[in-house]
Amino acid sequence: MLRFGELSMALVLQLLVPLLIIFIGFPTIAGLKQNGVLKILLCQRASYFDLLVGKTAGLTAAIWILFLPLILISLFVGSFFLSGKIGVENTLRISIIVSSYAVYFLSIVLLVVGVSAVSRSAKQALMALVFGWILFIIIIPKSAQTLGSRLYEAPNKIAFEQAIEAEMSQQGDSHNPNDPHFAQLKADLLKKYGVDSVQALPLNYGAFVMKESETITSTLFNKHFDRLIGTYRSQNAVSTAFGFADPFLAIRNLSMNLSGTDFDSFTAFQQQTERYRYEKSQRLNEIHLTQIQYRNDSQQKVGADHWQRMPDFTFQPLSIAANLSAAGISLAALVCWVLAGFGALYYISTKRHFQL
Repeated sequence: MLRFGELSMALVLQLLVPLLIIFIGFPTIAGLKQNGVLKILLCQRASYFDLLVGKTAGLTAAIWILFLPLILISLFVGSFFLSGKIGVENTLRISIIVSSYAVYFLSIVLLVVGVSAVSRSAKQALMALVFGWILFIIIIPKSAQTLGSRLYEAPNKIAFEQAIEAEMSQQGDSHNPNDPHFAQLKADLLKKYGVDSVQALPLNYGAFVMKESETITSTLFNKHFDRLIGTYRSQNAVSTAFGFADPFLAIRNLSMNLSGTDFDSFTAFQQQTERYRYEKSQRLNEIHLTQIQYRNDSQQKVGADHWQRMPDFTFQPLSIAANLSAAGISLAALVCWVLAGFGALYYISTKRHFQL
């Protein structure tokens, strides 16, 4: 369990509840075959498909009786402690999350009942289902992650920083006194104000250089950062596509999107904080540029009201519509799993040898 990370409600619902469904439901049909009860039931008016659907409904109801109160209490209490209230948006998110897990649990139940129906014994059904759990929880997610990293290779931290430094040296390096960009900038500034030295400028030349350097640095960083984010999005797209082969990947992506812990929310927070940092830095440079003289500037001070007027950072989370749009493929994958599950049950019910 330590390899899956910190134990959380999502981990319990995504990993452990399917395992519980397996241990409760593996003898659902296979056990009836072993003790001969299945033949007696099929002699009644109910068809084999009716029996399979009934077992599916019963197993689903048992799971929800166990976990629905726990899910609702956890989500509402957690939402209240995080925001101090339970608004309309949080209630809508909770409703969609619960509905998503309902579809996920139903797909697992359909899979368990289907495997139990095609197995000759309960032991055979249990072995196949446990192997399937290992396949869905460990093998496929790890394979999808590895495949995404191979198809869309991201640069390491050293290569990322070196690429920025190399491009920065071409556009302008404020620490290099012989840099052609800043030398031309200095000449244009002196010509604009008609003076022959930076001390005679009506503004702080050091602050002007820092402001220009900050603009160049931030522009280059954002360009390379956006390119890196694009690579990670491509890697995540591979895992998202594997949701059609693994319901665990589908519900994991969907749950993270609706909870605001997905990659899009993470990058949105990074971009907003970087924009806030840049704007605050430029405000400081503007104060330095206009309020502090170039000569002996380290010994001068400005009023505290400049800092009090600085706005606080406020994160704007993604909307529910944006989350659902990003999780559209995962939601479609879950629906496909449910439809495929009912289709598989119907196919099994039409084959005589699966009833023996």
